[in-house]
Amino acid sequence: MQVEIRSNILGDIAKIRKGVVFKEHATVVDELLQNCQRAGAKNVNMVFEGQTMTIEDDGVGCPDPQVVFEKNTTAWGNEDEAFGEGFFSVFLLADKLEVESCDWRLEVDVLKMFETGNLKIDVSKTDEWRQGFRVRVTGAKVEERYYQLRREARVLGEIAPFVLTLDGHEVEKKPMLEIEARFSRRFANDLYEAVLVPARGYAVIQTFYESRPVREHYSGSVGGKLHFRKGAITLKAPDRKEFIWDEKKQEFEKQLRQDVMQMYREFVAQATDEEIDSYADAIGEYLDVDEYLALLIVDESLFDFLRYTQKEEDEPKEADKEQVKKAAEDFRQLFDLIEMVQDQTDGDEEKPKRTGPKLTEVVKKDKRLAWVRASEVDELKLDIRSAEYYGFRVIVARNKLFEKAFQHLGVLHVKQLDEDVEKHFGKDRVGPRTKKEERLLALLNRVETHFDLEPGTIDVANLELRMVYTLGGEEVETETKKVHGLCDRKEKKVYLDRKLVDWTEYRAQEPDYPNVTIHDYRVLMQVMQTVAHELAHLLFLTEDNSKEHSDAESQIYKEIVRLF
Repeated sequence: MQVEIRSNILGDIAKIRKGVVFKEHATVVDELLQNCQRAGAKNVNMVFEGQTMTIEDDGVGCPDPQVVFEKNTTAWGNEDEAFGEGFFSVFLLADKLEVESCDWRLEVDVLKMFETGNLKIDVSKTDEWRQGFRVRVTGAKVEERYYQLRREARVLGEIAPFVLTLDGHEVEKKPMLEIEARFSRRFANDLYEAVLVPARGYAVIQTFYESRPVREHYSGSVGGKLHFRKGAITLKAPDRKEFIWDEKKQEFEKQLRQDVMQMYREFVAQATDEEIDSYADAIGEYLDVDEYLALLIVDESLFDFLRYTQKEEDEPKEADKEQVKKAAEDFRQLFDLIEMVQDQTDGDEEKPKRTGPKLTEVVKKDKRLAWVRASEVDELKLDIRSAEYYGFRVIVARNKLFEKAFQHLGVLHVKQLDEDVEKHFGKDRVGPRTKKEERLLALLNRVETHFDLEPGTIDVANLELRMVYTLGGEEVETETKKVHGLCDRKEKKVYLDRKLVDWTEYRAQEPDYPNVTIHDYRVLMQVMQTVAHELAHLLFLTEDNSKEHSDAESQIYKEIVRLF
């Protein structure tokens, strides 16, 4: 006994008509126009009239009508992309089907075919030879799906390699891989041609095969259009709208990721800070910090705090201008840069290209570096000045990639300095050494009395500061720096650096002289702010750059002024 492998063609057609084989009714338009293309047609005419859709082409046609109705049999010499498989999609729409080509013609009454179960089709000879195909599909669904079918025809006509005339009007051609975006990158390799663009969140790449839309492919934070080369991907029959997960698909995913990574590298090099911040998560999806470190360039703008703090109507203070000027000059000297040149990029829309040392070079050469976010510059202005006072060069992280890079490289944020940096204060030659110093301390005894402090709480000395922190596991020590004052809470004393005062023209009276002279006032003015600053630490236990400290210092200063 033997059994025969059979196929229930009528059952297959019934499934097609129920919509369980092809994804959508517009697939009929896809398949018929695809057959026109494969037949080498130069011109295709498509007309909708009520319940009828007619497609005519000038391709090579088919001399054998049997091939058209053999499921899984191809007329194009390529078994993996069969003609018959796709042509059967017409049964999604057709209650009646008419086909003409070469010297033959046939009609199929689909509804009667289901009534009788008869799959035999009468074919008649024609008097005239028809170049190409003429397919007429008639059915209620043609009229019901008119807008969807016509829209699909227009989309395909815009990119197809033939001229499509739709209801008497020639469809205007559009480049298949054209996309409107401020930044895009074109790729061409053995698998595909593509135009890719950065994207935030969910985005898709519209894919094409043989100038025919395939599917929207999601690959993460990237959008665009992609046209597969023939044979570069395996499409799932019958409608070829899905990829089959095989070696070709794996090679495609690998190549696509490489190209997206390259696109984002170029985007990072060209984008504005606002764009980089907007696409930071997308960039991080494809590029590790090490992969974009080399693209981060340091120029003088990263030391220009004014651009991140001043409103347009505000005039920056001279002290702020000097701070920026000094920071930029120190930066130029560090890297032997005479002038930061701004090159221009090629293209219609020219834009400045940043030039300067790479961030990795700056961090490697300058161990006394701290950073601050662009959004924090105004808020942390005092922290910035404090860091610079202690010997650090503060650099602005103008976008989120710089922030991640600083963290990756172990560079301290300005707010971390108090936490991670050890301050080593040095005191030498403590106590008055001259009559002038004795006179100053005698005057400041009024301050000690006013605040109920022990006599001698305020003293003079030679002060210096060393700061030590860890960068990349290596202990780094800043250069020794002079400081104006020091609060030693353990000793309950305040020290003033004797170099804080210009003693040269000070004509000091005896320490116990009862009146305050004009010379005394000149010296007191030089030290009052420092005394108030350090007493705020001692009396109120405040920390630098806090609002509490600023308020306490201001109050103490006012009280000291009234004492004299």
